[in-house]
Amino acid sequence: MLLQFKVQNYRSLRDEQVLSLVGTKSLKDSGGDLITVPGTPDGLCRCAAIFGANASGKSNVIKALDYLVRCVRHSHNHWDPNGGVPREPFLLDENRDKPSRVRIDLLLDDTRYEYGFTVDSTRVIEEYLYASINGRWQKWFDRKANQKIKFGKKLTGENRLIENVTRPNSLFLSAAAQNNHEMLSPLFQWLTTQIKVLNTERRSLDQETSKACALDHEIKSRVLDLMASADLGVVDFELKEQTLPDHERSKEVSESLRSFLNTIVKSSSTGTVDPQWAEGKMETTVLYHKAPDGQQIPLKVHQESDGTVAYFGLLGPCLKALRSGGLICIDELNASLHSLLAIQLVHLFNKQSTNPGHAQLIFNSHDTNLLQRSILRRDQIWFTEKDHEGATHLYPLTDFKTRQHQDLERGYLQGRFGAVPFIDHNDFVALATEVEG
Repeated sequence: MLLQFKVQNYRSLRDEQVLSLVGTKSLKDSGGDLITVPGTPDGLCRCAAIFGANASGKSNVIKALDYLVRCVRHSHNHWDPNGGVPREPFLLDENRDKPSRVRIDLLLDDTRYEYGFTVDSTRVIEEYLYASINGRWQKWFDRKANQKIKFGKKLTGENRLIENVTRPNSLFLSAAAQNNHEMLSPLFQWLTTQIKVLNTERRSLDQETSKACALDHEIKSRVLDLMASADLGVVDFELKEQTLPDHERSKEVSESLRSFLNTIVKSSSTGTVDPQWAEGKMETTVLYHKAPDGQQIPLKVHQESDGTVAYFGLLGPCLKALRSGGLICIDELNASLHSLLAIQLVHLFNKQSTNPGHAQLIFNSHDTNLLQRSILRRDQIWFTEKDHEGATHLYPLTDFKTRQHQDLERGYLQGRFGAVPFIDHNDFVALATEVEG
């Protein structure tokens, strides 16, 4: 479970920004159930919602989490040994040449971890990992550029051997996992498999839901129940194999396609291309609707509305997390999704009864309907706002004095918490009239 995430000098997040899921039990809000965690008296929030104006940096908070995951997953195996460190620093001032930092504080089983690294465009400048077991902190490793890594006595394993194969532009944690380090592999696995970042391209998620359901009938049953409750007309679905057009008539086209597929290996989550593509095959999801005469009519996903595909695509990853735990991060939850469906997804995560595995959800949204006390707790609400230098500031609603029954949606739209666009209505109308003239 995530306790806290910190990031500095990543995209518009110039100065260090902190997203915390540590709750405030004294609020006694009804929007969600806190997760009881030993050593954290206030418990943890199951959701964190980020609101803000367009281009205020909401998406960059989620992308920063994804950046941490990609660095841990790919730095040892897939980064070019001579290619430096891929990163996106703040570009509008001298910070473009300064290092970028990410830190994560999480609880895995009974162990709390604090892990972080600092990179510039050429190498890893700093990397460290501390672990707290039974309330006692231990240093597992502390790495500084051009120095031998300092290993704590409690970190057993082939530490020095793995250090010798860790490149200057690779994370030690990444190298350790690839070399089957017994103590570090669980942290690597959680970071790279239990943090799921879902972007705004919802139509790419339908196969993930379909494949999850093909392997687990319980998840499929829940997906169908939730699709039915959403009144989308879907009564069944399946994943079908489809043969791609035969390119053997043109060897050049076939080789070009194969070359293109090879170029996307490094950007895929597994580092491989689905072998079915190499064989000229692909899989597509088919959703079945019940016709008035009782027949089930199949429709491919491209024939469905964006809203239907968005909701269907989100259900698979979300239900898997709800059952086994993990962290789901959704960029623009409201993209192609009706407010009531977005609310339904938030409720699934926010209640102990539907989320016994303590999964967590982080999302950003423009949908102010979510700012209701029955949906979100006050300690789950965050805002982003850019200053005059173009840097994003992330801050919680709890920075403001609010009453338990205050209308948060109205207060937000009136600008009481910032994070809204400042629009001069008269100028806007005058400019629009000028264009029409």
